[in-house]
Amino acid sequence: MGHATGHGGQRLVTALRARLGRGGSLLLLPLSIVPFLLIGPSLVDSHAQFQREQRSHPLPAPNVVLSPAEIARWKPLPAFGPRAVPVVAFGADVTRLALARQFAMLRRAGFTSLSSHQYSRWRNRQPAGMPPRPLLITFDGGRLSSFRDADRLLQRYGFRATMFVPTGRIAARDRSLLTWKELHEMQASGRWDVQAAGTGDRTRVVTDPTGDMGPAYAFRRYTQSRGVESYADWQARVTRDVFAARDAVAGQGFDPVAFAVPEGDYGTIATNDPRIPGYTRALIAAQFGPAFLGGAQAYTTRSGDAARFEIGATTTADDLYGWLRAKDPVR
Repeated sequence: MGHATGHGGQRLVTALRARLGRGGSLLLLPLSIVPFLLIGPSLVDSHAQFQREQRSHPLPAPNVVLSPAEIARWKPLPAFGPRAVPVVAFGADVTRLALARQFAMLRRAGFTSLSSHQYSRWRNRQPAGMPPRPLLITFDGGRLSSFRDADRLLQRYGFRATMFVPTGRIAARDRSLLTWKELHEMQASGRWDVQAAGTGDRTRVVTDPTGDMGPAYAFRRYTQSRGVESYADWQARVTRDVFAARDAVAGQGFDPVAFAVPEGDYGTIATNDPRIPGYTRALIAAQFGPAFLGGAQAYTTRSGDAARFEIGATTTADDLYGWLRAKDPVR
């Protein structure tokens, strides 16, 4: 009996060892997937970056053939430089084909695009080298899609554009926006200039207890806890944003000579404090130069703000030509 008991005990020990072995393996299983959990996010990020690189190249330029009627309508305008410069801003909703037609019209009408530095020198009364029909082409937002749609068209038509970027969002690596590296490559191409459009932080603020919103530069902000911010707090907020944007572009090696005001207004259209426009105008002029706004009613001159004619999804090439012709300072 003792012998049988010995065999039974041995079998029990063997079974326990086997069970413990399996349990040990199960206990070790979670540890085996830890490295994958740790590298998983980096793999996902690497894949996303790969996808971005594959989709970040400029898109082909659509072919545009002007009809006889368009050639007849879009006659070259009289020379007007250097007395004034029209400034146009292409929105994110303008399609590549529409952009191609706008560019074809501009070349047919005889316009030559300026760099942001040429425009700045002209504003400083240094008009040497200005073409007879100067034009400043701008894009806002620093969007990757704007570059992809426009780059080959700029190359085809011999134009140059200025990209105004929200520096904080660029630094935060918003994947819908261009990177600093890409912006450097764009400027190196000779087709693009890079300037600031604020940091991109809170471009609109609540302005009153009803919840109305307004441009952050144009209004003192309202909060339920504190009411309307003081003028001193507004000054500090806007000054901080302007300085941060300037430091960012200068720190990247770009020369800050122009500034697109977030939301296109710093109080010239509407504000809740009459002191705001004068302060902001002086601040931007001291740190950058001309302040670019929206809603252009005419070509820009050497004095005052640089208001831009804004081109959206419904703006046709005929619309743009009509505005350029109607506002031509020679007429």
